[in-house]
Amino acid sequence: MRYALLAMLTVFALALGAPVSAQNFSGWCVDNGSTGCMARFIPFYGNSISWCEEHCTLTNPVSVNRMEAKLYDYTCKSDHSGTVISRVLIHTKKGWDGKDEYFFITNDRISPIVRCP
Repeated sequence: MRYALLAMLTVFALALGAPVSAQNFSGWCVDNGSTGCMARFIPFYGNSISWCEEHCTLTNPVSVNRMEAKLYDYTCKSDHSGTVISRVLIHTKKGWDGKDEYFFITNDRISPIVRCP
């Protein structure tokens, strides 16, 4: 039953033109604020990003109602814990200077997204 419902929702999403793949984030970096096991600026490669011991991919973006944000499926493959599936929110807001600012939001972090230096 669960799989039938999932299949029907997928068909409806495709029929309505809902996005099924993520946008290309190449040229953008998550700003860690400091260095650790990685550099301060962690670059995206297409719709993927690599952290200390894991490689993560963003897929299936969904616009969030009444927010300038998209929610992505966030699948990470790590050296120590296998594959972990979660969510990430990419949020856009206007800064004090009127320019757009972008944020990478997960359960345990909120980090700015900036043009890679």
